[in-house]
Amino acid sequence: PHPTCPAREFDLLVCADGVESKTRRLAFNVESNVYHPLDYWGAYFSIPFQGSDGTWSRWFNSHKGRFLWLRPDFTQKRMRVCLSASHPTHPSMKSQATFSKLTIDERKKVCHDIFGDVGWNQIGRILDGMDATDDFYMSEATQIKMPKWSTDNGRIVLLGDAAHCTTQLSGAGTTLALIGSYNLAGSMMQHITNPGSLDDLRTALKSYEQEQRIFVDQADILPQKLICPQSKWGVALMRTTLKMLDRTGVLG
Repeated sequence: PHPTCPAREFDLLVCADGVESKTRRLAFNVESNVYHPLDYWGAYFSIPFQGSDGTWSRWFNSHKGRFLWLRPDFTQKRMRVCLSASHPTHPSMKSQATFSKLTIDERKKVCHDIFGDVGWNQIGRILDGMDATDDFYMSEATQIKMPKWSTDNGRIVLLGDAAHCTTQLSGAGTTLALIGSYNLAGSMMQHITNPGSLDDLRTALKSYEQEQRIFVDQADILPQKLICPQSKWGVALMRTTLKMLDRTGVLG
């Protein structure tokens, strides 16, 4: 038992503690097989809002697979920032094991090394704001692929990224988490006719997984080469294509 938390008993433990779920690690013992890193790294933080920022999101692509995104957050009067790098060659990002040993300041230094020469007129402001902020987070996009989302005894079930992280490249993480919550609650209401019945609970969890996997299997991820070109030619081609689409009205 935990020294400050008394032991408690529950009929079902729902684990929604994300990609790095410690509960999944303890309950399923399959960690070496479920992680599928994509070598796509993202840093997320906020910087002060400026009057010139306006109401639109802005993004900038640079060669070597670099992608920068600024988005206004009017509730906090801040600008949300995403710095992404596809297949970076920085020595600190050779593996998640190496990167995980870095401090926050060391990770910010990595961002300086990778993004300092992208050539966007906002990069100085972004990196200065990053150094000053206290909400910095950086990680590698990693898919989670579990063979089963509930334990054999029917007492533990995974939900959201802990069960099926599709990464930010799918744009479906929050949607899948909400749908999963709905499916889990619906399956329990439908199949648990006897509150205490372990067989009913197992049936409900099986139904939840069958329904939810339909949505997860449809959550395709965007090709990294499409959104983060490695070459200057690739960046130029992407910008030309977007300009053509904009002129035709396809983009709205």
